[in-house]
Amino acid sequence: MFACAKDERLIRPTSETIQQSASGKAQGPIRFCYLDADAPLLPQLEEVADGAQGLIVFGLDAFLNVPGQIVAFNFSREGLHALGKPILFWASQHTLALIGNLATDLFSQRRGANVYFDELADIQEPDPFLQSHFSEILRNQEETKQLELALELQKKQLTEAIEAKLSPKRIALDYALPLAKTYAGLDGHSEALKILEEYAPLQGVDWPPALYADVGRIYQGAHRYTEAIELFERAIHYYDKPGENQSTLSIYLSELGDIFKELGSFTQAHDYYERDLKLSEQLAKDNPHSEQLRRDWGIAIAKLADLEKSLGKLESAQQRYEQRLRSTAI
Repeated sequence: MFACAKDERLIRPTSETIQQSASGKAQGPIRFCYLDADAPLLPQLEEVADGAQGLIVFGLDAFLNVPGQIVAFNFSREGLHALGKPILFWASQHTLALIGNLATDLFSQRRGANVYFDELADIQEPDPFLQSHFSEILRNQEETKQLELALELQKKQLTEAIEAKLSPKRIALDYALPLAKTYAGLDGHSEALKILEEYAPLQGVDWPPALYADVGRIYQGAHRYTEAIELFERAIHYYDKPGENQSTLSIYLSELGDIFKELGSFTQAHDYYERDLKLSEQLAKDNPHSEQLRRDWGIAIAKLADLEKSLGKLESAQQRYEQRLRSTAI
């Protein structure tokens, strides 16, 4: 299975959330694998997979940039399947396009890298949101069917969980939220919000801190900014302490700044962007060999500079842009 993040800073905390969520359920750990672009794929995965329940793989972009590796990746599908473990590859949109263009049979033939559904599965009532969504963006029928099946499966799991009288908290965390996130990922924010309000109301669920932002993004997408701001503030309060993941805190500061900017609350947006910039700069300087943290620092500078430029603070914005150039040269 592939995953793609619009903001690269989401990759690490999202992976950690998946790892933590599975820790109490999986018969073995979910392990991280960092690919070496100069080494064969399968031996690297096999080494990390021993004793693991599943893998989350980083570095696919660099790996496939090596000549010949995309072909090797294509023909490794049987080896991936033989590992017998779920594998999640993080990849950029560019890499996904590269796979689609240069290895067209990868999508149709590989086993271990896609979620598969029964070809004979019958959808009794096609999801109305998806019908509308795909008529607008003109997706092909095969893709429509795959997403309808995915949503149908998640809705069925939610129904079965309710019929089995699982606890409200488990229904909210394990079934309602994943379904809501699927809708939100397709821009079905109103549908996502309906699910949350019915099965996972804010005041009725003791949300784990790692999920505050996930729920907040759904409320943000549905333009329910009061709830979104509250959730992001709770997430920031939780992570703004020693011992917690400071890169995650940086992401949440930036995202809350985005919300205030969207609302036209530029002073508050500036405050959160500035906090993010200070933290991102410190993280980059504390970890000088991390290209990701250096990029994060550059993003934080650019967001604050763009806001100041839009507010007419041209001198300050210019200084920020110059700071960004210096940050990339460190």
